[in-house]
Amino acid sequence: MKHLLFILFLLFINWSAAAEAVDVVELENQAAFTDANQDFEKGRELSVLDPEKAQKSYQLAILKYEQLAERSACQTDSLYENLGNAYVMVGDRGRGILNYHRSLSRGPLNENVLHSLEYLRSENIDVLELTSLQKLKQVVLFWHRWPIWVRVVVFTVLHVAFWVLLTFLVINAADKKKYSGKHRFYLYGTAVCSVAFGLSLLASQWRWGNPVDAVIIEKEITARQGNGLIYDNAFTTELHAGLEFRVLEKRGEWFHAELLNGDRCWLPERAVELVLSE
Repeated sequence: MKHLLFILFLLFINWSAAAEAVDVVELENQAAFTDANQDFEKGRELSVLDPEKAQKSYQLAILKYEQLAERSACQTDSLYENLGNAYVMVGDRGRGILNYHRSLSRGPLNENVLHSLEYLRSENIDVLELTSLQKLKQVVLFWHRWPIWVRVVVFTVLHVAFWVLLTFLVINAADKKKYSGKHRFYLYGTAVCSVAFGLSLLASQWRWGNPVDAVIIEKEITARQGNGLIYDNAFTTELHAGLEFRVLEKRGEWFHAELLNGDRCWLPERAVELVLSE
C-alpha cells in the first residue's frame, strides 16, 4: 500500500511539473506574439512620418511572426492573419495572400481576412477570365458571397419562421379554415431557403470547394507547358506573385497547376509555396 501511494505521489508531482511547464511555454508564446504585434503597430504609426523606419518595424514583426509560426502551438488564424498583414505592408503580395489562406485554414469565418483577401485579388496583375460555368455559378449562388453575419441572421430568421409555421399547421391540421395553400407555400419556401443558407454557412466553415493549394510568391514567373525549362511557355504573358492555384500533381521540382479559371500549366517549386506544408 505504501509503495502504491508513493507511486501515485510521484505521478502527481510529474503531472504538476508538466502542467507548470506548459503554462510557462504558453506565457512565453503569448509574450512573443504581443512583442511582434507591438512592432507591427509601431510600423503603422511610423508609416506616414518615417516610411523607412516603418518598413524596418514591419520586417522585424515578420521575423518574429515567422519564428512563432515554427511552433505548432502558435499556428493560429490570428498569427497568420497578422503575418499576412505585415507582408502586405512591405509590398509582398504573394506571401500576404499565402498567409491569409493559412489563416482561413484555421479560422474560415474570419471576415477581416476574407475581406483583405478579396481586396488583394481585385488588384491582381493577372486577370483570369472566368468560364461560363463559373459565371453562371456566381449568378445563381449570389447570396453565398454575402457577409457571414448576414447569412447567419437570414438563416436564423428563416429557421425560426419554418418552425413557427410548422407548429401553426400541426395545431390547426383539423381546421381547414384557419390555413390555406399559401401557408404551405411559405412553409416549403422557408424550409428550402433555410437549408440553402445552412449549407452556405457549412460550406464557408469547412471551405468546401476551396481550390487553393498554393500561391505564387516570386515576383514574376514564366509558366511552362511541361515540367521543365525545355517546354514552351504556357501563356503569352508572365504570371505574378499572389496568383492562387490548385496542385494537380508534382514531378521533381515542378508543380502541375490549375488556376482558378481552369487554365493549366507547370510552375517551378522555387517560385511557389503551399498553403499547407507537405
